[in-house]
Amino acid sequence: MLGRDIDVDDVLEVLLQSKIIEDYPDNYPFPSCLMMGRANDRALHVDLANTTDDLKIISAY
Repeated sequence: MLGRDIDVDDVLEVLLQSKIIEDYPDNYPFPSCLMMGRANDRALHVDLANTTDDLKIISAY
């Protein structure tokens, strides 16, 4: 995330305030989704996987 100047607070803002724009229930090894939102006046996408225990952030751009 540092290569794109996205910090953890930006990702948390998207996770808390945004919508799922794509859902991938059949992804392997875990279902995943793509979220889009705004943080610090710019659009961000966050791709995450839903494991059995928690959510894993795959990428943010």
